[in-house]
Amino acid sequence: DSESGQVTNLGVDHASYGWSPGSHHLAVLVVEAGQGNTPLNGDGDADDQVLHVYNALSGNLVNVGLVVSNFWRWSPTAGQIVFDVNEGEQGDGDLIEENRIGASADVVHVYDAWNETTRNLEVEQFGLVWSPDGQKLAVIAHETEVAIDHNNDGDVHDFVPHIYHATSGAFTNTQYTGHDPVWSPDSQRLTFIASEWMWMDLNGDLDTNDDVLHLMDANTATFISLGVDARVPDDGWSPDSRYFVTLVSERGEGVDFNGDGDTLDNPVNIYDTVGGSLTSTGFPRSAGESAWNASSTAHAIKVSEGSHSADLNADGDQSDRVLLISSAGGGFVNNLQLAVDLWEWSPDGRFLVFQVDEADQGEDFNNDGDTNDFVLHVYDHDHALVTNLELDGSLGWDWSPDGRHLAFRVDESDQGADLNADSDTDDDVLHFYDPVTRTIDNTGLPALGDLQDQWNATSELFKFLVPESNAGVDLNGDGDAFDPVLHLAQFEPVSNQPPQAQADAFDADEIAGVLGNLLSDNGQGPDSDPDGDPLSVLSVEGQAIAPGQTVLITLASGARLRVGSDGQFTYDPNGAFDLDPGETAQEQFSYTIRDAADATSTAQVVITVHNSALTITGNTATLTGTDGDDFIVHRIGSRRVKINGVSFTLPEHIDTIEIDALAGNDTLNLIGTSGDESGLTRPGTVFFEHDATHAGFDFTAVNVEIAILDGNGGNDTLTLRDPTAPGDDKFFTRPHSAVMFAADGSYQSNAFGFMTTGIFNAG
Repeated sequence: DSESGQVTNLGVDHASYGWSPGSHHLAVLVVEAGQGNTPLNGDGDADDQVLHVYNALSGNLVNVGLVVSNFWRWSPTAGQIVFDVNEGEQGDGDLIEENRIGASADVVHVYDAWNETTRNLEVEQFGLVWSPDGQKLAVIAHETEVAIDHNNDGDVHDFVPHIYHATSGAFTNTQYTGHDPVWSPDSQRLTFIASEWMWMDLNGDLDTNDDVLHLMDANTATFISLGVDARVPDDGWSPDSRYFVTLVSERGEGVDFNGDGDTLDNPVNIYDTVGGSLTSTGFPRSAGESAWNASSTAHAIKVSEGSHSADLNADGDQSDRVLLISSAGGGFVNNLQLAVDLWEWSPDGRFLVFQVDEADQGEDFNNDGDTNDFVLHVYDHDHALVTNLELDGSLGWDWSPDGRHLAFRVDESDQGADLNADSDTDDDVLHFYDPVTRTIDNTGLPALGDLQDQWNATSELFKFLVPESNAGVDLNGDGDAFDPVLHLAQFEPVSNQPPQAQADAFDADEIAGVLGNLLSDNGQGPDSDPDGDPLSVLSVEGQAIAPGQTVLITLASGARLRVGSDGQFTYDPNGAFDLDPGETAQEQFSYTIRDAADATSTAQVVITVHNSALTITGNTATLTGTDGDDFIVHRIGSRRVKINGVSFTLPEHIDTIEIDALAGNDTLNLIGTSGDESGLTRPGTVFFEHDATHAGFDFTAVNVEIAILDGNGGNDTLTLRDPTAPGDDKFFTRPHSAVMFAADGSYQSNAFGFMTTGIFNAG
């Protein structure tokens, strides 16, 4: 004990030991033979290694009385240790109480060091992983050895996920097949792979040979199938637990997702647990290299050109590894078009440093007349900007904890320059880079050794050794120039500026409500941070929101509000309003945002609730505009119509939509699907047919002055008619698009993605 200076002899011969993460308990495997052949687990022999746990606070050494066969692991925080007990070595025979003769399974047990209690989980494990918070344990139970059908499918050949709850002791059987669990950082979810094992097609590809990815809620043990043959790497979850990376097997799916002519790749996909969407980046990652930034806003992927069968950096070959930056949801990928070696995100997630391999890229990036170097570049994620530092970075680097400075040494011989003015090129000269101001500071001092972990916690000091022999100066005044002398580089602390939340205003229908993002520009400008820090919603109406999570609250009116930490919100009137035509009501609530330094700002939101423009009769939805200039948007298949910014989500049974824009100069934007569709426009009216199983037009709009129709794929046809009144109307067309104008300016129709026909009256 370093505080008391006392030494305690535990008095046991051990095979191995390990401290709990909290350093309060020490697990010791005691060798019976070394204890005078004493049977410590009560099986009558002295051949075992028996678990003991020492409590450093009380000084007690507890004999757990169980032999540990080949696996044990402390929980990260809960003071519990999980381990296997071999039935044969324990001597108790059947530890699962199923009257199994000659039982020899390795049965999972959990010992609670604080309460000094042991729990037999009565399963043999094929894999187990503690959640990051130490409160849950994912156990993949192996049916075969114990001959128990855990998932009730009539055989004993499966791997079945179970969840052990450290606090309550509950042990939940999901009764499903799965393996390879990966926890989310917030410990609320985990992914696992369900093997079809020749008995069920889980991803709809007409075979039973795949490993299909599932997502589980660890609290309820409920799960959903993502429907793809894929796996989640150990580093796949985003830090905020909203997204995770999946590597989808082209072979398993039988699809060439990245278009390189084979089905041998595993392209990166990103799943959004909030939106429930799986988006492909279209690129496989190289040798397992990809990583989230700290703010969960971007995912960097290192792609091998050979796997993708494409020249991604435009150097004329397909032999390089190129860095790409994907947006959090995977929908946007920024190809940096540079051959990259080593790379690393800054701790705040705003910048990424990487080495460009000149030989692979075929260019001289540091202007030394050769292409043999690894030249440092920095990517600014907020501005999607790459800066070439034009300095060799082969000796490595170290980010300051706040991400505001990058320390690195430059090898003068590789750089081909004397960087410290000592008339040679034999030194490794220390430099600092500020990625915010994009400035480089050459200290002019040679530095020794590894730069890692030389910053202090506040990022104000960086320590390094200067060799006098390289500097050619007696730096410590001892009369020679042979010593390594400690130096400190000092930086002014960067004071954090708080974020600024802006007031928001929304219009909502009394039935449909409204959805949006609180961080966006909703009338007074977007929420912002002077330092460029990423923002998140900390609370709404005083109720905290955990990173990557959402909360649901009921407002004073009875309306329901769901808000996520990313700012996305849904306002549901929940039947709280019964407004007359033209009548409005107002709803208010407050929310608080925070930046990377936990500085906060609060703003008010005002929602103006209008009398509903929506009525539903049977399978028909009728929506009515206003006497003003309305803007109406409908994306076929989304079941959502937006009128003047107010969204209406229609029930699934609706098969006919009718819109009356009323008076005013009204615009309709209609977006089709990838299927085959047909339509007709004439002054003031749009008819559209997209569902062949439904008789008649599926969509009708009247009193529309401007119609904009987008076929959005498929073999679509559209007929455009001019007014019946005589007039010199105008019709312009080219393959798959057309526009018609009424001569008096009263009407125009625009079509994109259609084979069009024009029908003309007098004029």
